Amino acid sequence: MRNKRLGLILILFIVLLVVIAVLVTKAFTPSGDDESDSSSFMGGIFSSGSDEPEETEPPEPTPTFTTAPEGYFNDALIIGDSRTEGMRMCADIPGATYFCSVGMGVTGAFYEAVSIDGLGTYTLDSLLAAKQFGKVYIMLGINDIGGDIDTLASRFGNLVDKIRTAQPDAIIVIEANLRVTAGYNSTMVTNERIDRFNELISHYADNETIFYLDVNPLFDDGTGKGLNPSISPDGLHVPGAQYVEWANWIMNHAVVFQ
Repeated sequence: MRNKRLGLILILFIVLLVVIAVLVTKAFTPSGDDESDSSSFMGGIFSSGSDEPEETEPPEPTPTFTTAPEGYFNDALIIGDSRTEGMRMCADIPGATYFCSVGMGVTGAFYEAVSIDGLGTYTLDSLLAAKQFGKVYIMLGINDIGGDIDTLASRFGNLVDKIRTAQPDAIIVIEANLRVTAGYNSTMVTNERIDRFNELISHYADNETIFYLDVNPLFDDGTGKGLNPSISPDGLHVPGAQYVEWANWIMNHAVVFQ
């Protein structure tokens, strides 16, 4: 009886060993999928398993300020006050359309009707609705500078937004307001106020579709205090020769994507 019990225990022990052996063999044998993954890994460190090169997006064109190519200003609109009017009369930016008048301000730009060479009389709203422009230059603010500067800058931002809505594909160039001479006789039109306004509106430029140009270094008095008095008959404007220089400067600071 005892021999039969020992025999049974031995048989059970052998069966247990066989089961354990089978389980261990399965645990250490990789499946077909694992073999595929292992093969892919061994083919190259962190290999994706494909020899195809990854597609990359072409780099975005980079804007740069450079000399305008021929015909660049044929689709350009230049908006401004008496200083821009002086440029229109005394200088030549070939092909440009001017929307400007003496005394034009930020708040009145959309309401004033202006006679435009070769087109007729338009408000800014109607002009932007009638024609699409590739570039829009804006220099306004000196005639409103006596009020609250932050409010004026906000209104300028609204003007930029309206132009962007009407001209979604245009490059917009914000021009800094030209300073006055250090001795200009006005308690409200001061270079401190002009500099503050210029600094605020410069932040509307994103250097992608909206850009900021500051012509002041061209006509500076050498001290950084304001417009050079030797070239300004009234402390506010420049004469004809300087308008030509100004126009050439703008044409040499065109926004071109390369």
